[in-house]
Amino acid sequence: MIKNYLKIAWRNLQKHKYHTFINVIGLACGVSFALAIGAYIWQESTFDEQLKNVNNQYILQSEWKSPEMGMPITTPGSLPKALKEEYPDLVRNYYRFDGITCILSYGDKIFNEGAALGDSTLLSMYGLPLLYGNAATALKDPFSLVITDDIASKYFDKTDVLGQQVNIKNFTGETHPFTVTAVLDKLPANSVTNMNESLNNKIFLSSKAVNFFNRNLDSWQNAFIVGYVELQPGVSPEMLGQPMKDLLIKHTDEKVARNLTPILNPLASYHLKKDDGLIEKMLF
Repeated sequence: MIKNYLKIAWRNLQKHKYHTFINVIGLACGVSFALAIGAYIWQESTFDEQLKNVNNQYILQSEWKSPEMGMPITTPGSLPKALKEEYPDLVRNYYRFDGITCILSYGDKIFNEGAALGDSTLLSMYGLPLLYGNAATALKDPFSLVITDDIASKYFDKTDVLGQQVNIKNFTGETHPFTVTAVLDKLPANSVTNMNESLNNKIFLSSKAVNFFNRNLDSWQNAFIVGYVELQPGVSPEMLGQPMKDLLIKHTDEKVARNLTPILNPLASYHLKKDDGLIEKMLF
């Protein structure tokens, strides 16, 4: 019976070749577009899921009464660290970075690259996958350098490059060799290394190199640092509301304390809800 049905269907298709061609092409296009849309939705909706303990991870951002005083996506540099040190029962860990642009060279290759000058907690706190190196020690030395696999291939034409050195020039023209201490595997899509188009980091420098770059992460006056915290299990972001206010009153001037309200945005949903939920609306 089924064999006869197949024969009839085949003969019908051959008899109406033009309509068959149109139907097959239309079906193929429809399936292709459906798969493409599905893949895009899946990628965007799982943006931060591969990060370690993502449900306890938050990005510290700012609501300013006077917008000219700071940016919404950044926070005072000392705030994440102070929360960890003064409220360890609430905050398990923290990470901060300052996005900088510097000139890197290896042999006759010279590149102008964006980099993240940040805390050594990056690799262990988020469980970023490593091809080579030790996550616990990779950013301990002031002149250590962590790079992604594609940056390693770009500079050295291979990925096993532990111990290789790259010269980096600071903003005053001084050059110093930095040693590759870890190579990241293909990075999962996340809001820590790829916060937005201008902060899509593939080169990571130790916060101990701040003096070389004349930067300052540990300042209450510097409100332009990207900061993250990991809360202790069972702690809600609302429980940090008063501690953050107390820290601002204690360490900043009255104008900042009066105008700034720090907020904790869940990292698990940050990508979808940033920019007034633009990506989430687009997915719907």
